[in-house]
Amino acid sequence: MRSTDLMVPTRFRASFAEPGLLLEAVKRLKLDGYRVLDTYTPFPVHGMDEAIGLKPSRLPRACLAFAILGLAIALGLQIWTSAYDYPLIVGGKPLVSLPAFVPVAFELTVLVAGLGVVASLFVVSGMRPKFKVPDLHPGVNDDRFVVAAEIRAGASFAVVQAMMADLGAVETDLLVDDQMQKDSSLLDREATPLALILAFIPAVLVLAALPLLNRDYLRRNAAWDGGMMVPVAYQSFDPAPFLPNGQVLQSPPNGTVPRSGLVPLSYGPGKAEAERAGRELVNPFLPTQENFSRGKLVYERSCAACHGRDGDNNSSVIVARGLLAPAILVSPVVKAMPDGHLFHVATFGGPQKMKGLGDIISREDRWKVVLYIRELQKATTPEVRGRSSFCARPEHRSEAMNPNQVFTVPSRDLTKPQFPTLAEIGEKFRLAAVTLAVLGFLMIVVGLATNPVHAWANVLITAFNLTCVGLGGLFLLAIQSTTGARWSDPILKAHRAMPALLPIAGLMMLSLWFGAGYIYPWARPEAHADHLLHGRLVWLNRPFFFGRVLIFFAIWILMGRRIVQHGKGAAVFILVFGITFAVANFDWIMSVEPGWYSTIFAIYGFSGMFLQGIAIVTISAIVLRRVGLLPEISKAQNHDLGKLLFAFSCFWAYIWLSQFLLIWYANIPEETAPIRLMLDGKWTPFFYLNLVLNFGLPFVLLLQRKAKTSETVLMVACFIVLAGHWLDLYLMVLPPVLKGAAPTFGLSEAGGILMQFGLGHMACWPVFMKDVNPAQEVPQR
Repeated sequence: MRSTDLMVPTRFRASFAEPGLLLEAVKRLKLDGYRVLDTYTPFPVHGMDEAIGLKPSRLPRACLAFAILGLAIALGLQIWTSAYDYPLIVGGKPLVSLPAFVPVAFELTVLVAGLGVVASLFVVSGMRPKFKVPDLHPGVNDDRFVVAAEIRAGASFAVVQAMMADLGAVETDLLVDDQMQKDSSLLDREATPLALILAFIPAVLVLAALPLLNRDYLRRNAAWDGGMMVPVAYQSFDPAPFLPNGQVLQSPPNGTVPRSGLVPLSYGPGKAEAERAGRELVNPFLPTQENFSRGKLVYERSCAACHGRDGDNNSSVIVARGLLAPAILVSPVVKAMPDGHLFHVATFGGPQKMKGLGDIISREDRWKVVLYIRELQKATTPEVRGRSSFCARPEHRSEAMNPNQVFTVPSRDLTKPQFPTLAEIGEKFRLAAVTLAVLGFLMIVVGLATNPVHAWANVLITAFNLTCVGLGGLFLLAIQSTTGARWSDPILKAHRAMPALLPIAGLMMLSLWFGAGYIYPWARPEAHADHLLHGRLVWLNRPFFFGRVLIFFAIWILMGRRIVQHGKGAAVFILVFGITFAVANFDWIMSVEPGWYSTIFAIYGFSGMFLQGIAIVTISAIVLRRVGLLPEISKAQNHDLGKLLFAFSCFWAYIWLSQFLLIWYANIPEETAPIRLMLDGKWTPFFYLNLVLNFGLPFVLLLQRKAKTSETVLMVACFIVLAGHWLDLYLMVLPPVLKGAAPTFGLSEAGGILMQFGLGHMACWPVFMKDVNPAQEVPQR
């Protein structure tokens, strides 16, 4: 049978080199009345579900239903066992005690939900998909984006092929029929309960036969080798006197061509070899649309981060971090290099610190990148500006190139202001921030005169919150710098502004010298008479305590400036931050109740700090995009930030539950003191509200994928998280300070919240304005 006999004349596939082209092609096909069967991409493409018109899956609802079923089963079994069938009083705890039921309830909820989703998947899909595309492009898991569709009635394949070519398709052809799918095939029938039962019979038989098969396993295999200790690869180096080189492994004959069909290059690294390659090598690829498109795609993925999108270093991440500037590809020196010289540099690396890409990019793609670099050079005239020596100006372009195609270099008018209302926006924000900060400060001053305990406690909460915001942004920036993350490029400016809060937070923490006696028992004169505190005063005393405060903030500020301004020291900062922030948590928050301790408290403080930092970054990114300062932020970044917020909200709940359950089960008086204060009737509503704000509401709001891309939902979730983090700190500080007194919300609490917003904006906005250059593009990754 010929391969053409397997073609389906009504189904076709089209492959693209970029996800954006695939998305536009799907929208065009849907608009023209074609039925899109499916798309196949190396990674998820934002907006594809909406473009295809896929309905929301029913599996999330099934997961929720089975999770509720598992929770009900766990609670029902435990309540029946503990309270009715076999009641036992353990440690004075009630028979129906929800904290004791949490571990079993959690396990059964997850187990039943997981099994239920798997079973629902089989039921919904009928054991196997209804349609299968067996002949996909070989690069669909690497760099190809494929759509499969049906040709509408009245249209021919030639028309479809021309339309796909206009949309930028690399190739379009008919699908190969799947010979395994026939209407009469047993595999194509709907799954039945009997079929599911029959499917498990082989596994049951194998498990039943294992004891019989393995009863004398050790005796039968004690002396058995089977030649597995001498691999074939090792034998290939054995001596063989009758062969030319005296061993089994032979060198390939001269002129041997590998399976790829490309003759191996006889060049090595070094300047002399690069010059020889420039004289001997010629680009084998012609300047066609397909080659330019491929060269642009590979260039933007592998080269633009260092050399900039236009080859002029203007959007270079390396230059932005203050590192050694790479070669400017549009400079006269690089223009004068032969194609072979550029190919050699791309393969083995450059004279500075460029790493060779020969083991990452294929030989064909390296030649196509050279073609694209040549077009960048034709479309650019050098001009000295700023830190990089050249910027793109479209003085002339190649006559062979169409300026409306996707591979052309966009022109930019650097003299025309893109944000004419920038000064007005900054002035409005500045006046609002100053007003909030002054009003909050006056409220704190009034609170110091009327209720100093509340006032100084709120100064501590405000200072710690500002510290968490500054360190949260700095820690996120350090992680992205260390890992080389590229998804967050559009929001890095918001990250770099947040560490400006650390000096203000440090001054507020140092001001607690005058009010430490109101909130820290170890800072009072009678602390020396307390046998519980006497041995701890070596560490907990004012000079040493505030000396550590000064050292911590000095380390964070100095290392933060090095990361923000030069992009260096991120990995070292992460290590130092882990130690210093853990000690700061113990000092500033845990020592409010010096007799209490928790070995997980450092991780608990980190989870709250990181969650708050993500919330602030998300709010900043959305607000700055709406006012026009960061227009390059898209739904992709919103979705990534939403996933981070959702994940670390769950992480905070996990750490909170781990700390609470261990303290509750152990029932040690030294550990249960603050928990008992919060579980008192006066504080109990706030205790449960803390869980709702930090975990319950964000979990419900951000559970669906669409919610993570909605700016409104993200803003609501972020403000809920910020309110929850403030309440979390309030519960860690105020109940021990007030010694169980009823909670009150007055001028000091309101003043502290207003100061956080006012001082936060006053510190971050000027730094952000210095970092924003309206004429500079941020690369889209």
